[in-house]
Order: sequence, then structure tokens, then C-alpha cells
Amino acid sequence: MSKIAGVLFCTVMATIFSPAHAQGEYDIGKEIISLRKELSTIASQRKTLKEEVLRDEKEFASYVERTKKRMNMLRSEVDSVKKAIEVQGIVNDSLRAVIDAFQNGKRQADLQQGAFREKCVVVCDEFLKPVRMLPPMIRKPFDASLSLLRSELISKSVDNSEALQRLNQILGDIDDATTAIQFVQGVSPVPEIRGTAYRIRIGMLFEAVVNMDGTLYAVWNGYDSTGKELWNIGNDRDLAGQLLKCVNVREARALPDFVQIPVSGIGSQEEKQ
Repeated sequence: MSKIAGVLFCTVMATIFSPAHAQGEYDIGKEIISLRKELSTIASQRKTLKEEVLRDEKEFASYVERTKKRMNMLRSEVDSVKKAIEVQGIVNDSLRAVIDAFQNGKRQADLQQGAFREKCVVVCDEFLKPVRMLPPMIRKPFDASLSLLRSELISKSVDNSEALQRLNQILGDIDDATTAIQFVQGVSPVPEIRGTAYRIRIGMLFEAVVNMDGTLYAVWNGYDSTGKELWNIGNDRDLAGQLLKCVNVREARALPDFVQIPVSGIGSQEEKQ
């Protein structure tokens, strides 16, 4: 006998043997109608809850499908570049593992707060590795964001729900930044290029600096063992002019055209001079 049926049975028996019933003052029909209404309300609530669960499952499936499509698009864009294949493989694997881990952790957070917090710290540690391989323009902000979140998780100054939200936001921003083209006018990060310069970044594959005169440029070439930025500097006016042309086209100061970007071969260009 279910709990609801048990309650109904006990209620009916109690009313039958009550003094009021014995005196004919109790209407069992009204009591049955009232109980039926309560059962109907409970059934309605169960139906609503079931619909909400089904809706949440559909939304989650849609989210997973959108994520898969975006990852496939990202792979197709960087297939032609050897360095992109290596870096993107790390990012894809990490992002997929993070999403799976956090979806599971979300359901168990209330029971495993400590374990979930430790898992977030591990994810931050693992994701910091590929982040520190990104071009300088996007490496520093993402490195700082992940490092701050890691520190707050260890000190328990942030709750798990906020940490999860922030981590998902950071990963989403990284995903967007690694497929974006960015232009910035400001102080050059390369000491040899003085004064105001243009910085150009294409996804996570390429970053360059060119002076305003188009006479000197530098192309980012990774980091050394201490994390210091490595730049290949060139003074080929043609290539520097191509970089300035890229800026002008981007800012609508020139008509769209093909632009030669010095992705590799900096040394050979200098030797030709």
C-alpha cells in the first residue's frame, strides 16, 4: 500500500470511528472528495515536475550539440597549420574533459563540496598549461583569471556554484578569443620597437608588432623555459608595409585585399637583405 493510500485509509477509518461520525455529524463523502482533490493536486505537481525534467534534458542535449558543432568548426579552421593542430588538440581535449567533469560535478556538488572544489583546482592547473602557450595579447588576462580563481578555491573564499560559473565563463572567453582577430594600437611590448605601434593577433596562431612608420616589425615566436616572450624582429619594409596594410583594411581605411603575413621565415627575410 502506497503512502498516499495509507493516509487515505487511516483518515477514513478515523472518521468512521470518531464520536462525530457515531453521532451522524460527519460527512464521509465530503472527506473523500477533499482527499481526491489533494491526490489530484499531487498528481498535477508530479506531472509538472516531469515536464520540467524533460525540458532540462532537452536544453542540455541542445547545449552539448552546439558545443560539438563549435569544436568541429574550430578544428576545420586550424587544420592547415601544424602548430594549430598541436595547440588545438590540447584545448579540445581539455575543454571536453572540463565540460564532462563539471556536468557530473554539478549533480554531486551538494554531497561532495570538498571533492568538487579540489577537482576545480586540478582543472585550473591543467588548463593553465595550454593557456600559457597562447599569444601574449590573450595569455596574460586568461592566465591571471585562472590563477585568481585557483587561489580563491584553495582559500575557500568562493563558493562552488560561483567558481563553476566563473570557470565556464573563462573557458568560453578562451574559446572565443582563440578564433578572433584582434588589433590594438599602443605601447610596443618589444624594446627594439619604440613608441606607439600596432599589435596584430590572429586567433592563437599569430601575433605581430609593427611600428607606425612601417619600417620595423616583430613576430611572436613562443616563450623560453622561463616564460619570457620570444620575438623575431625584421626590418623588411615590404613585410612591415603588409602588416600596416592589414591594419588599414581591418579599420576600413583601405579596400579589402590579400595581405602577406610573415608567419615564418623571418631569418631568411633578413638574410636576403
